[in-house]
Amino acid sequence: MTETMVAEVMAELAAFEDPKTREANEKHGCARWRSS
Repeated sequence: MTETMVAEVMAELAAFEDPKTREANEKHGCARWRSS
C-alpha cells in the first residue's frame, strides 16, 4: 500500500465520522461509498 492510498483511506474514514465532510464530498462527486 502506498502512502497516497493510506491517506485516501484515512480521509474517507474521517468523512464517515464527519457529516459536513461527507456532505461536501458528495457535492464534489467523491461519494465512492454510495453503492448505486
